[in-house]
Amino acid sequence: SCMYIFEIYFEIMQLKSNNQETWLKKAEIIAREQNIKFDSRSKINFLDSLNSINNNTFSNLSASTFFNNKNYQNGIPTANGDTILPLGGISNSFTTLDKENGYFPIVYLDNNGFRNDINLNDINNIDFVLIGDSFAESYSVDNRHTIANTFISKGYTTLCLAKAGNGPLTELATLIEYGEKYKPKFVIWFYCFNDLVNLNKELNSKLLKKYLYKNGFSQSLIKKQEDVDKILKY
Repeated sequence: SCMYIFEIYFEIMQLKSNNQETWLKKAEIIAREQNIKFDSRSKINFLDSLNSINNNTFSNLSASTFFNNKNYQNGIPTANGDTILPLGGISNSFTTLDKENGYFPIVYLDNNGFRNDINLNDINNIDFVLIGDSFAESYSVDNRHTIANTFISKGYTTLCLAKAGNGPLTELATLIEYGEKYKPKFVIWFYCFNDLVNLNKELNSKLLKKYLYKNGFSQSLIKKQEDVDKILKY
């Protein structure tokens, strides 16, 4: 019970904190005072610039984009009549994340739309799979400084299956849909201060709750990446 009391406290404090736009303005002022380079462009402008170099560039979408919307929280119809709720992003694409460190990191998404620099068809014997939200995804740093690449630099084959906005139920679903295929030696499941709030939103999705209550349930998303790409692109 003590853990939940602390969790509620931190959520209240977070709601009272300044919004991101105000924070970024303060960060830009501090960066200027310390002669630190700060990218003044908006994320949309940066994505436009990146898209002019590589037209396979898109916004970084995650499951929370859909389970926060009543029209899509139980899945999105596909062209073949199926209904799926994407958990990964657009395969083999480029995106960016927030500029919390003053710059927009250029991010490559793998075959399943997760932040990995490796070809998933060429790997086996995975040491670690990382499950979590933006913290595990290493949201605002470049590839050299991600949590996954820290493990990789130590010689451990590591796969990141984290997405910003994920809560415990989406993380469970991701582990079932993708993590089980790679049979890692260890799963590192990141718990963050906002997980209870995200879980409360996730429980509005009847589809997501099937992962918790229906034994063996799967959307077989790893076989439906073409459908996922079409949904997220259009």
